[in-house]
Amino acid sequence: MQMRAHPGVLERLRDDQRLVLSGDDAARYHRADIVMPASLDAYVTPKDARVLVAEFALVPSRSSDLNVVLRVVPFDVDIPRADRRIVSEVLCAIDLIDSGDERSVRAGRSLLERADRAARA
Repeated sequence: MQMRAHPGVLERLRDDQRLVLSGDDAARYHRADIVMPASLDAYVTPKDARVLVAEFALVPSRSSDLNVVLRVVPFDVDIPRADRRIVSEVLCAIDLIDSGDERSVRAGRSLLERADRAARA
């Protein structure tokens, strides 16, 4: 879900325990070689997505002004995590590659290579 939130609520939304953070937060956590715009990218269940949209007055957005991406997953999917709040290095890499822009794809591939080396060690 591509959404727009008032900039004043982004930090409170980021701190919401119902979210598993990806995007810029995960890229920084995993020390990806990329600087991303200040936005929020997170995984969330369908029920929690509906509640968060209402609680934080999120509105659908075009790509020119979006600042929140909610990746809605089924209840029975266990999101791979690095810790309780951040997606795993591999999932972060996949999300970066999925974004499609050249810098993010390059950073995502680098993270995958690093994860592969660590798994083989």
